[in-house]
Parts: sequence; structure tokens; C-alpha cells
Amino acid sequence: MVEVFITDIRNPSQAAGVLHMLENSFPGLQINFDLDNPEPDFPCRHNILRVQGTAISATLIATAVQESGFRCEVLQDKTCNQL
Repeated sequence: MVEVFITDIRNPSQAAGVLHMLENSFPGLQINFDLDNPEPDFPCRHNILRVQGTAISATLIATAVQESGFRCEVLQDKTCNQL
């Protein structure tokens, strides 16, 4: 199972701290960030957090990231039209 989240985490240092916290909180899951989007407007210009494993609680993961001070939500299957 793979769950994809959008976040407002912008740089490798922020991602490393959150990644460390998530790996400690959710052992056994494979977790990584895609920080290729430099634009600041959340949610449509966001960065990606991918989580892979056999049992994923999207709510618990999003809450853990939010408690670290960042926005995080499950990526919805939709089109974003920003001007």
C-alpha cells in the first residue's frame, strides 16, 4: 500500500527532521519526500511525502507532521487550477 501526502515542507533540513520523527513513530514504513516544487503556495504548489507499507494510518501520519509545525494532507485525486 502507498499513501501520498502533500506538505508545505520546503527544504531538506525540514524534511530530514520530519523524516526522522516519522521513522521513529512508524517503524516498518518506507517514507520519503519529493522536494522538487519550489513554489510556496500550498496546497496546489506543494511537496510530496510518500509512505509505503502494509498498514498505513493516513490520519496518524498527517497529524504527526502537523504537530511538527507543517501542513500535511492526503493528496486528493483532483485538478488544481491556479491563476
